[in-house]
Amino acid sequence: SHALSFASEQEKSTATCIEAFDEMVSFFEEGEVDLILLEMMSIPTRMLPLFRCVSSSTLPVWCGLSAQRAAPTALITGYHDETIPLIDNIQDASNFKFDAMGIMHTSVDLISDAIDLVKTHHSGALMAYPDSGYFKSPNWKFEGVITPNELKDFAVEWQEMGVSIIGGCCGLGPEHTEALVSLK
Repeated sequence: SHALSFASEQEKSTATCIEAFDEMVSFFEEGEVDLILLEMMSIPTRMLPLFRCVSSSTLPVWCGLSAQRAAPTALITGYHDETIPLIDNIQDASNFKFDAMGIMHTSVDLISDAIDLVKTHHSGALMAYPDSGYFKSPNWKFEGVITPNELKDFAVEWQEMGVSIIGGCCGLGPEHTEALVSLK
């Protein structure tokens, strides 16, 4: 919605968020989309009002949580706020009984650990939409991206964990998606 941008000088009120989210849900329902995919969920003050709005939709809703970890043995946290444990966001999301839940916009090497956390609170369909590499300004060039075959190897592991919806996020391109086709 035009009333709500991701990056803002000041936080929008909950009422403004709800108005914008309700507007978006009505557009999706009237436009006959197949499902609502919530992306990069990691900020509770935004995601909880959104979860309440989409929970009344007639459309299936998939929830993609985003995560990060500062060091290999550190706590997995929300992507946008290292003070919020990912498990807290998972617990909040699990209260809404989404049709699918998983991890997205998260480093490919963190997906498995994060999916293990999702599985502690969600018994429905699982999804994984990893990213890879890092953005090099100013031309949307990504460096250090894994190969399509490396992604496929990770995806096989995720399937063994019960993940049935696998895609790609930042840094991963059509060649990566093509490598996943044989896993169907």
